[in-house]
Amino acid sequence: IEAGGSTAQPFYEGPLVAADAFRVVGYGFNTVNGLGFRLVTFDILGSDLFTALEMCLATIEANDEFLPQVSGMKYVYNPDWAAGSRLYSVTVGNNQLDPSATYTVTGNELLVELLTGYFQIPVSNLFLYDSLSEFQVLAEYIANLQTITPVIEGRIVADNNVPVELISFEGFVEGNNVQLNWSTSTEINNRGFYIERRIIANDLEGDWNAISFKEGRGTTTEITNYSYTDDVNDLNAEIIKYRLKQTDFDGSYTYSNVATVIFSQPKYFKLNQNYPNPFNPITTFEFQIPSKGNVSLKIFDILGNEVATIIDEKLSAGIYKYEWNASGLASGIYIYKLQSGDFVDTKKIILLK
Repeated sequence: IEAGGSTAQPFYEGPLVAADAFRVVGYGFNTVNGLGFRLVTFDILGSDLFTALEMCLATIEANDEFLPQVSGMKYVYNPDWAAGSRLYSVTVGNNQLDPSATYTVTGNELLVELLTGYFQIPVSNLFLYDSLSEFQVLAEYIANLQTITPVIEGRIVADNNVPVELISFEGFVEGNNVQLNWSTSTEINNRGFYIERRIIANDLEGDWNAISFKEGRGTTTEITNYSYTDDVNDLNAEIIKYRLKQTDFDGSYTYSNVATVIFSQPKYFKLNQNYPNPFNPITTFEFQIPSKGNVSLKIFDILGNEVATIIDEKLSAGIYKYEWNASGLASGIYIYKLQSGDFVDTKKIILLK
């Protein structure tokens, strides 16, 4: 076992004594029993864990002893990338690190001091084992096994050929569309991105389905911005999840983190006052409908004559905005009427030229 990645000294082949275990764990001692750093458990937010790993990797050229090793966690980084953005992926178990999730970690007191003191990263539910050090745990573990055979688990992987560094991926609602945006800082052998979607409705979660493909830039060291607009007008979805399947030219692929979009469907009909009002000559109408149906929005003069139709078609539940240009009409008071099924509402507008 070689030094590095929070292992202070190597294990050499042959008989082991307690001092060997003491040298392997992190340098330091505690005032209770003097047997090295004590064990702690704490909770940390996924996004904070990601930040901490980036900060550790920022000084990798000078010292790799600050790279934390945690059983069940694996991270891949590219040492050629700029400090502060070297991480390619972090997995916990078999799942990508969730920035919004809270993770419980077992480590030593030096790790907590590094996080909260040097990095200024918060942790919660901190518990310190007063008289139990990581040396004691390791020594007892070796004594019980009698013989140890090192196994490389690949928890920390340096890869200069990581294909794509995805630096952001987000989704948000725009009317009846979901806008997806993502950016890469570097790309190597990148064929492109399959955009996959999962729909959740009535507490039932559907399968992942590929809905589109965006071509990549092959190999580049420039920041590249991508976007995709998903028309969800006909989907009866409460929550939609998106992920990217980044694919190389050789067929290998990796998944991005998941972007979740939550829809808050209107519970009732509502016609808002246009804005601006008075206006000249452009104004905006906004309304919401709670269910799918035929919707009409029409403009009438003060005598009841129809002068314009803004919309007259079938719409899904949602919130809608329409802009109207009244440059062809004379100044005066007009009425606009929204009708859908049994619902009817009218409001006054003033065109002032």
